Amino acid sequence: MFLYPSDWSQPRLLRKLASIRIETERVIKIYAAHDQNIGRITGRPIQLIPIDYKGLTHEDIFDYGERGSYNGRDLEMYLQKYSGLDQSGIAIARAMLRFGYQEALGTNRLAMAVKNGDEPVFDNPFSFIHHFKSPKPDVNTKMHLDIYMPQSIERLSKIIDLDNLARLATPEEVGRIRALELENEHGKERLLR
Repeated sequence: MFLYPSDWSQPRLLRKLASIRIETERVIKIYAAHDQNIGRITGRPIQLIPIDYKGLTHEDIFDYGERGSYNGRDLEMYLQKYSGLDQSGIAIARAMLRFGYQEALGTNRLAMAVKNGDEPVFDNPFSFIHHFKSPKPDVNTKMHLDIYMPQSIERLSKIIDLDNLARLATPEEVGRIRALELENEHGKERLLR
């Protein structure tokens, strides 16, 4: 599986974030693709990040400081029993969890620390994945990570070349890539073998 970045830093979205007191200059969304040849849709190579999508085990520990630690086996059980996702969606959720947790980025550790008053904004390590709990059949291709806090953008720039806009998918290209992923049942079959 591969994750790829898309630049959504349009003025309208930046104004919307500013209206809720989030000052940022960039909005990067991270999507998943089963097919590493998505460049044929964009006509140019897009940055791809290969990522592990295999099942979580007891050896996978996700430490969220004051929020406690989560064991991979328990998170896997949650995905299998309660997420409502098919196997492809579960694989995408695992990949995004691992990507956001990695030491160099740590965006989901930052997200898990965010509170609204005394209450955590995110109730579990998957809740920061947009469209994680969506009843629509195309949920797998919609799932993504939003990265916009300046500290997170700075960390992401050490993993992905954010200055090379030609290597980032546009929102329109994301739509075309998502459509291809929905059509490409062979991609799902390859992933699940």
